[in-house]
Amino acid sequence: MIAYKGMCPGMVCLGYQLKMGLNVTEEANCQANGFHCAANPMDCLRYYGDFQNSEYYLVRPCGDLDEDAVDSRISCTQLWVLRKLEPQEFFLHALAYMADHPQMPDGCDVKRERAQAWNGYAVVRGKHPRAKGKLLLAQPLGAGASSEIFWHLPEKL
Repeated sequence: MIAYKGMCPGMVCLGYQLKMGLNVTEEANCQANGFHCAANPMDCLRYYGDFQNSEYYLVRPCGDLDEDAVDSRISCTQLWVLRKLEPQEFFLHALAYMADHPQMPDGCDVKRERAQAWNGYAVVRGKHPRAKGKLLLAQPLGAGASSEIFWHLPEKL
């Protein structure tokens, strides 16, 4: 399973220093402990929404896993940090996730039809999606529900 993790700069999460490769802890409970990550990259933005002060990583959760119904978050006892994602890569992964899950509900950072870039990004879905700011990445997809996804990023991230 591949997942995504947001962190403060320097791979710090709630005061804990993570490292590239394997990180291990004793318990995994989404409500209380373990290493947290998300199956949906957009869910990372709920916790680390400021691109100026956050980093995003591709991870593999292992060991004991715990999930809850809050969003796609996962808590695990073993977290492999695979690599850091640049903002454009992060949003491409999010786009792929949304295309693979076209019926998923919109998260708190996904807007319908119109949006203005805030906190370094705007994500818009709809029949005629529009976003305000400088365009860095737009990825129209093939026919169907997933073709309604539009990405808009401001110039500086």
